[in-house]
Formats: sequence, C-alpha cells, structure tokens
Amino acid sequence: MVFLLRPASMSMAILLWACVAAHAQQFSMQADPDAPLDVRAEALDVIEQDGRALFSGEVVLSQGDIRLTSDRLRLDWSEGYQLRSARAEGSVYLRSAQQQEIRGQWAAYDFATSTLIIGDDVTVVMPPQGDQDGARLSGKRFTVDMRAGFGTLSGGPQGRVKGVLQPKLGK
Repeated sequence: MVFLLRPASMSMAILLWACVAAHAQQFSMQADPDAPLDVRAEALDVIEQDGRALFSGEVVLSQGDIRLTSDRLRLDWSEGYQLRSARAEGSVYLRSAQQQEIRGQWAAYDFATSTLIIGDDVTVVMPPQGDQDGARLSGKRFTVDMRAGFGTLSGGPQGRVKGVLQPKLGK
C-alpha cells in the first residue's frame, strides 16, 4: 500500500517516507474478485427493472478476508446480473484479515476496475505488527485499487492529510 503525502520540508519528507514505507509493506487491503459476496442486513428491497438491490439495517458485506459494515448498501447490476457497483452509506467500516481498518461516511466500489473509494472524514488504522508500532492516517478521501493493494489518501479543502506514525529506529 502506498500513501501519497505532501510534506512541507525535505527532512520531514525523508522521515515520513521512512515511517510510511515501514508500515506500507504490511498494509494489505487486497480482495479476491472471484470470491462470493456474502451480504446480511435487516431488510432488502429489490428493484428488478432498475437492476438494483437496497440493503438496510446493520449491513454486513464479506468477500474473502474483507469485511464491510454500514447502515445501508446498494448493489447495481447490468443485464445477466453482472455486478457493476456497490455503494455503502452511513458509518462505513472496512476491516482486513490483518486487522487493518478504514472508516468513513460512505464507500463506492466499481466491480469492473476493483476500485474502492471511501469518503468524508476517513481514518486508516494499521495495527502493530512484528517489531513495528501501528499507524493512524486521516484525510478526506481514500482510493484503493483492491487488486494491487495500492491506495492514495487525499486531504480535505486545504489538501491536507494527517499521519501519526511511530517508527522504531535503531533496532
């Protein structure tokens, strides 16, 4: 996972790069696009003519090692019931098998490109692993290529992201 950060100075850039690189090697939010989707919710409305399913109430979507929870989930499909997109809204929480977490207010997924975008007050948490402490990153929008595991965290109106990284130097 690669995070694009824009630091103010070169020395800060080197320190941030060292910290992020140490953690980035261990961030894996990859999904198996061939794994079945398991969706559970309190209610389901299907609008066949629009190719849409609306899940609501404590929605839980799982695919392989990835688990997403939200208040609502919309799945859209094309002819032949080929899934096109998914949109989760309200208290979106995504967790990988490695206990890595992403939180936001909404998430949109494009099945054709395996691209996930999580938006509005995004927090990315990487837990401690091995000899490295965890990290917490926050920003406005997080875009992830779920096949490659590559992501970009972008800032809000001022273009700022925040990272709390704890390197273990000299070990």
